[in-house]
Amino acid sequence: MTMSIKSARQMLLLSAMCLIVPLTPSIAYAKKPDCSINSSHPSCGGDDGGGSETTCATSETFPTFAYWEDQGQSTITVLSLSDAEGACTAPLTEFDTEHFLVGETAFYFDPVTRSGRVVWTNHFIADYLFLVEFDVGDVNASNAVDVWNDSQAIVALPGIDHAKGTMRNLDIGLDGDLLAFIYRPPKPEGTTGGYTIYTASIDGCSFEPWTPPDATGCNNTLVEIISADPVPEGTYYWNEISLSTDNSKIYLNQFINALGGGTYVIDLGADEWVLTRLEKLPFPSDIALLDHDQDEVQTEVLATSGTSEANPCGELIVVDIEDCLEYDYCDSLDGHNINILGANPSWLWDGRLVYQDRFIKRQGKNHSCRTGDISITDPLDPISIPDNLIEGREPRGWQ
Repeated sequence: MTMSIKSARQMLLLSAMCLIVPLTPSIAYAKKPDCSINSSHPSCGGDDGGGSETTCATSETFPTFAYWEDQGQSTITVLSLSDAEGACTAPLTEFDTEHFLVGETAFYFDPVTRSGRVVWTNHFIADYLFLVEFDVGDVNASNAVDVWNDSQAIVALPGIDHAKGTMRNLDIGLDGDLLAFIYRPPKPEGTTGGYTIYTASIDGCSFEPWTPPDATGCNNTLVEIISADPVPEGTYYWNEISLSTDNSKIYLNQFINALGGGTYVIDLGADEWVLTRLEKLPFPSDIALLDHDQDEVQTEVLATSGTSEANPCGELIVVDIEDCLEYDYCDSLDGHNINILGANPSWLWDGRLVYQDRFIKRQGKNHSCRTGDISITDPLDPISIPDNLIEGREPRGWQ
């Protein structure tokens, strides 16, 4: 039986940092909301989480993605939720970023239990990863947000100087629990640096945060997958990481080094974890299950961004992983290049993509790349016009 595109999209799996101080990781490092600035924050008694009563009461797509939002000339940066229209928004927590660079996020939301979590990093300092957890009421309750775990510090790595190095490239599995990330230690002068890829259980880490150097923390769920320090023949620069839909593999984007840029995979079910290069795949960003052929067969579909001569600022690319590996070519999904300038795409519940808009500013023969609004587009619709939603950065969808 042939499914409609709308039905196919619904098969997308849904069950699928501040100053460093010598405190234990159970201490929240977030700056608590200043209610005189942001009275709509749930901690300030905001009754609808920031969106207007009308838009939030009628929105059937809240929350669709998380994003960072700067507050004008102030140093306050707010982590917020948004629906698919950018009309209903809700702040989760906020930071004074004068001494804190908020960074990459991983977002999960279960539409059945109406609960979710966001994990994020201090952008440049390998301190703890941070977690916020929340519940969302139904539409009849105006999609009210209840933040019940505000910015807890989790996953402190043992045996490292937490003021140095970086934790980057987060991803949460479709089970909402498995977390994958990369630690890159400081690069000593005259060396090539290194990296370690970890997985951990968010549930195991969030309720019993680990205290360095106690290696029994996270309920023994923190696992070192693969490590190289120093890298002997070039610098590994992993700038994307994605868990496969069944948590059996980790896909990695290696930018450029002695081995060459490209997509690599680690099979977590193998007897020995090794890096294998998948030469036919473009750089990975986010992977989702999508029945784009309408034949009731779910396949892993990859969304990423790359550059070309026509679009030097980055364009969205969407491909079927199975097709790429089976044939001698890796064409865009359904042979359609959506030709949209953008970066950092991730999937939404309905098969669309949320991404950071990019645009070119020409200066004679030269050009510069600028960052625009958070936008949404439909990669399956060749005539889809992207929706430019709201100002913000680091948008992250359900997958």
